[in-house]
Amino acid sequence: MSVNKIILEEIRRINYISNYKLNETSEENKKYINESTGTGGINALRDLLATREGTAALRSEFEAALSSGLEVRTIRDVGGTSKKLTKASEILKALKDNRVSEQSLLDLKGYVFTNSKNPSIIEAVAKDIVNSKEWERSYANLSDREIIRKLGKTSLKVKPGSEQAKAIIKAHEEDYSKMLKS
Repeated sequence: MSVNKIILEEIRRINYISNYKLNETSEENKKYINESTGTGGINALRDLLATREGTAALRSEFEAALSSGLEVRTIRDVGGTSKKLTKASEILKALKDNRVSEQSLLDLKGYVFTNSKNPSIIEAVAKDIVNSKEWERSYANLSDREIIRKLGKTSLKVKPGSEQAKAIIKAHEEDYSKMLKS
């Protein structure tokens, strides 16, 4: 893991600690901090993990990610160590326990979104992308064409007409509809 990624992870941990409210439960704190910092972002992926078929599909995607050389790490323990995950089953467990480092989670979601052929996985990751704070800041007010053009220039390399582009636009429209209803 590069020094920049380690520093970024530490900054996020400090942010978490500094925003912790003692008069609320840990679950309320986690929800608030994840919403305010945009570090949640795996709700649809977690829903997919809750099904047997989803877990099996994700296992094969994670095996492919690991085979490609992607490094996935856990968040740092109290002692300051993080563990490198070397098996798909370890990643699945760490995701369920919310123990994957934020940068590793972003890298993993990016790899899976870009390389998956499974529509349910593509849709789940697209929903998580659209529900992130970064999306709200950078993409929420753009047209469909502008979104795809801008995403094409990112590491996701979304191409017009691809399954990934369709999933992003669908998730964006669902999110926009939800926002109009509330």
